[in-house]
Amino acid sequence: MAPISNYQSSRMGNAFGAACLLAATLTSPAWSLSMNLTVNTTGGDGTFTSTNRWNFDQTCAGAFFDGTGPSVTTSGGTGSSGAVFAGGASASSNCAEYVVSLPTDFTADSFVCTYSVNDPFGEITYPTVSSVRLTGLIDLEGVLSCTLTASAPTPPSNAPEMPTVASIENTQAAIGRHLIAAGPTNRYFRNRFSRMPTQSLNASSQNFNVFQDFGSDADWNVWFDGFYLSEDFGDLDRTGQYGMLSFGVDRYVSDDTLLGLMLILDRYDTSDDDTGFDAEVDGWMTGPYFAHALRDALFVDGRVAFGRGYYDLTPDGIATGEFETERLSAGLRLSCLIGVGNWLFDTYGEVLYYRSESDAYTDSAAIAIPAVTYEDGRIKVGTRAYYSGFADEFSPFVGLDAQSQVFGDEGDIDSDFLGRVSTGFDYFLERDNGLVRLDVGYGGIGTEEYETIDGRVEVRFQF
Repeated sequence: MAPISNYQSSRMGNAFGAACLLAATLTSPAWSLSMNLTVNTTGGDGTFTSTNRWNFDQTCAGAFFDGTGPSVTTSGGTGSSGAVFAGGASASSNCAEYVVSLPTDFTADSFVCTYSVNDPFGEITYPTVSSVRLTGLIDLEGVLSCTLTASAPTPPSNAPEMPTVASIENTQAAIGRHLIAAGPTNRYFRNRFSRMPTQSLNASSQNFNVFQDFGSDADWNVWFDGFYLSEDFGDLDRTGQYGMLSFGVDRYVSDDTLLGLMLILDRYDTSDDDTGFDAEVDGWMTGPYFAHALRDALFVDGRVAFGRGYYDLTPDGIATGEFETERLSAGLRLSCLIGVGNWLFDTYGEVLYYRSESDAYTDSAAIAIPAVTYEDGRIKVGTRAYYSGFADEFSPFVGLDAQSQVFGDEGDIDSDFLGRVSTGFDYFLERDNGLVRLDVGYGGIGTEEYETIDGRVEVRFQF
């Protein structure tokens, strides 16, 4: 049995998988033809159905009679079946056609046929890349065997689910907005350097006690910072809550320089009732920080923190997934004090960087989600105006902050610029013991679809 022909690589869609046209001059009152079909598939299994038809015109121009051919269901990438169909009863020539239909979106890669009898039957041609025509003498009880190779469509699980990827990026962006500036405040360093001389600033602000004196003999200091924020995304019908606890300890290494180590714990919950989106994220970061007094009213400080985040994400209300991220944040800030009468303006500018990279994972719908990397770079400026007309241990303030994203994506926010106004106070528990700082703020200035309300409590003690 010798191969007759082979046509390769034809994308069929949902069209014919193969057609065999058989025409012959008959020398007996009747004939029959066996058709064996083998199907090999890659990428999946399917059911391949077939039909046959014939007429009494060797040119295949007359009316056809219909019949049924073999049906093959593959398992493990292969399957086979056979059928016998009859030709004309007594006519001198007949035409028969054999058709295989492919499952939806399968591709016919090759089609090979062989004939079991070596009689001089003429020739077999392939009018199209997926049909076969046999002309000439066909032997009684002949067997035509065909092998079809087909490819299944690419499974959706092999491709990233873009709505999930977008949800990961948006959630990373939301956390980055709040976590990027975590660490000791410039107001903390202002009071931490209370041992520095203040004559030059006091000369321009005779009525303001620039620094509260915590005692020049205390080299060590510990602090705690609790922060809570509620956010609303406007028309998205999405809300979020972010909470953060920070702890730190630092020590003077010289009269004008200190080094410290901090730990940050945070949690973020957000949901959208319209889409079913829901995310819960817990995380931590830790790292060193420093501060240096360039002069009595000018300071520079910086920090670096590393950590991980633990995500439980449902992007569409159906499929869920759990994964982890690696985190990195860094910041460098310059701050100064300007005294005018009974007012002290605590002003700063800083550059900030945040990076988060998620692990690849497979969600509950068996969809493979790739790793997603998010980066955020910002410039932030702000000022606090403290009033000194009350008791020395009590200093109220009002503040204004603004930040602009230099690179990265704001996620679900429609603006790269965000502003915040705040008010609060510093209260000194004991001048040789500790300080409590409280402020509340409203954010979202510069965007129409996003707003925040937040509160912060900071406590510090020295020893």
